[in-house]
Amino acid sequence: MNRFRRYSMISRGGSSQAASVGRRRLRGSTAAEYLVGLAVMIATLIMPIPGMDQSLLTWFMDALSAFQANTTVLMSIP
Repeated sequence: MNRFRRYSMISRGGSSQAASVGRRRLRGSTAAEYLVGLAVMIATLIMPIPGMDQSLLTWFMDALSAFQANTTVLMSIP
């Protein structure tokens, strides 16, 4: 309840001290959330998939190179 009162004081033009305390407490939380999400995504791409001996990144690069090889063969036919 106290948290909502602090934000209502900010929106109504309440004391600047309450606004600075709320902003100071929330600073950096968004950056931390993005860093955690980025770390999870990178770990998912790099770690090998169970049942396969390769990671998602390696699998995607192999599929991309196979596609390019097939496309290059089709383009070389007159």
